[in-house]
Amino acid sequence: MENSIFEKHYFSGGLPDDQLSNHAINTTLANLSERLKEEVLISDDINIIELVDKIRQLTTYTETCLENVIPQLINVATLNTANSQMTNVQNELNSYISNKNVGHLNNAVNHVDTVKAITSHP
Repeated sequence: MENSIFEKHYFSGGLPDDQLSNHAINTTLANLSERLKEEVLISDDINIIELVDKIRQLTTYTETCLENVIPQLINVATLNTANSQMTNVQNELNSYISNKNVGHLNNAVNHVDTVKAITSHP
């Protein structure tokens, strides 16, 4: 069974409840969720469907982790790093929405893999 880094972490302090609820990652997730509703992301191309689905899954996974975490067990540096990578996902998604260059979705998915590595342990 996987243990989320938000549940098991190596650090010497945690976040107060309000610092977690006010962290920028929440805004990033909300913005990413909204962008994922864009009509331009609907496609008959299986490659695009799979890439967009992977981004959706990451958003859901991260939201679930944050909803179920004990704030005092979170390392703020790790949360900041996860947010930075999620922002990269969002930026690549925004670029794809603007110009439909599938390379941006591929780049976004590379960042998805990085976020997964940050937020989970085998």
